[in-house]
Amino acid sequence: MELQNDVEFVDLLKEFPVVLNKSQLPECRRRKAEAIRSIRQACGKQFTEQQIQKKIFNMKSRVKSKTDLSKTGNRPIILKDWEKKMYALMYEESNPSLNRLPGAVSAGVSETKTEAEEAASPPTTSIPTSSAVYQGRPQPITAVRNRKEESDETRHLSLEELQRIVLLEQLEVFKLKKEKLLWEKQMRERTGCELHL
Repeated sequence: MELQNDVEFVDLLKEFPVVLNKSQLPECRRRKAEAIRSIRQACGKQFTEQQIQKKIFNMKSRVKSKTDLSKTGNRPIILKDWEKKMYALMYEESNPSLNRLPGAVSAGVSETKTEAEEAASPPTTSIPTSSAVYQGRPQPITAVRNRKEESDETRHLSLEELQRIVLLEQLEVFKLKKEKLLWEKQMRERTGCELHL
């Protein structure tokens, strides 16, 4: 059987899921080698075992990078057919880093979803809305409540202009403090001279 595209290759990998296993135990390594030999025969092309392993590794890394939420952000994750099948094959077992704690389930947290499903679906909350706090207007955040309102003279200024104003005011305060210190020094010198007379 000669493979035409990556979809057929992933379908072939479904028959030999052991090649995606990360275990390096001798028994597992032996089964992986047998599976790769079988894949090599099924491909029909003159692939070496290293080429097949590299193709599997490249496919896995491409799917991982496309579905990594820390890199994709809010962009929609669009996968090709072979990438969807590879993703399902890679994550068909539950991922222990994504499993919810048993206490979280009893607290009302939704069922475990894969990262790609979480990115595609809007966030859900299970916070009860029956309390008096949520019936009326929502409570303002303390940072917003404590923030001073902007004056009319600074409202339309750019950040650079605001920084310049602050620096000029700090310079003015520094000059006043310097003048005060000089005046106090002169007063001490005068009172010191008067005492010696």
